[in-house]
Amino acid sequence: GTRAQLLGGVVTGSSGDISSVYYNPGALALAPGAEFLLAGYALQYQRVSVTNGSGPRRDLVSSVFSTVPSLIAGELPVLDHDRLAYSYLSRQNVDLDIEKRITTDDAKSTSPLPNATFAAFDLQYHQNVGESWYSLTWARKLSSNLGFGVTPSLAYRSQRTAGSLLAMGENAAG
Repeated sequence: GTRAQLLGGVVTGSSGDISSVYYNPGALALAPGAEFLLAGYALQYQRVSVTNGSGPRRDLVSSVFSTVPSLIAGELPVLDHDRLAYSYLSRQNVDLDIEKRITTDDAKSTSPLPNATFAAFDLQYHQNVGESWYSLTWARKLSSNLGFGVTPSLAYRSQRTAGSLLAMGENAAG
């Protein structure tokens, strides 16, 4: 939450903001009032390298730098003595694309055809993985400095992977 950002990230589940729905749901009962939080400060750099992925000394590399929304949370002011909040947590998000196309006139060392004079290769690999948690938090204040809370979560994970390799060649006989 914002308090943890201002304190350099040393706060976990502070009773001062609504980010406690994830780390410390009982602290929600001690927070002063209704809040909404959109924490989108997370940055993600992902790099994947496959050594010799498209042939000898031909590496495949994919890299992406992006922002990742980490937590959206808000309070539902529907209960008189208890607190009710919702949250969405983006646990992971990976979108990977590797594509490589190679054509060569000197195909003797890379082509599966005997005595090849020409070769062409097309390699494609696509993967998308996402995991999100949807939660509802209930909290009750037991005393001025003690609260009890529960956060059940529904996790949704999706994954899609596709890969293909196309290799063509021609030898002296055509």
